[in-house]
Amino acid sequence: MSPKFGRVSVLLKDAKLTVSSYEDLKDLNPRRVNRLSRSVLTQLVLSYDAIGEFQRSHNLGRKVLLSYFEQEAKLADVYRNLGRSLPAQSYMRNLLVRYPESSRIKERWYRLASRYLSISKPVKKGSSIEMPMYATAYNAFKDFCALF
Repeated sequence: MSPKFGRVSVLLKDAKLTVSSYEDLKDLNPRRVNRLSRSVLTQLVLSYDAIGEFQRSHNLGRKVLLSYFEQEAKLADVYRNLGRSLPAQSYMRNLLVRYPESSRIKERWYRLASRYLSISKPVKKGSSIEMPMYATAYNAFKDFCALF
């Protein structure tokens, strides 16, 4: 079965045909399945849901969500590479709150909390002493423990 046939079934919004096309494609060429776009995978999640395959829908949906997370997390890395550590931390913290629990999210939360220890507080006017952000790191670790 050709990959174009799978795209046609997604465009036609035929759930059974979409799922069967995907399953056939997965059997014929598993590497090709890994290169499907997120929009096609999102339609596949909805198709699994429509035919009552809720566990498969859930598992594939989490995979799609984590790929979106990884894409958005790259923005925090760009901020960090530009020397804007606090905006990077703030962006990442807001991002982590929005995504469901997974091992990657837990690891990123822990890394977020750890990074606060290496960032200095913004220096107040008239002061030349830089202090690590211990309180912020503590709060981030506390949030990590509360969530996981």
